[in-house]
Amino acid sequence: MGEWKNDKRSGFGISERSNGMKYEGEWLNNRRHGYGCTMFPDGTKEEGKYKNNILVRGIRNSVGGLFHFGACFSSTCVIIGPPH
Repeated sequence: MGEWKNDKRSGFGISERSNGMKYEGEWLNNRRHGYGCTMFPDGTKEEGKYKNNILVRGIRNSVGGLFHFGACFSSTCVIIGPPH
């Protein structure tokens, strides 16, 4: 559900997968790009700015606690640790 361009998600949209994962936010060329929120089947939620499908700035709230993301390089994220 959402906006499409050239048969690809572009603009605001919502994706719900059969495994329970849900993303609501901005898309570009079928990838999460811009501000959005991903909810995972285990209850983890990440929210912030995505670039090319990777969370580059935001927070992840999971069973292990709340973490702030400051930067990501390829598929490796630099975690800035729990907030004070």
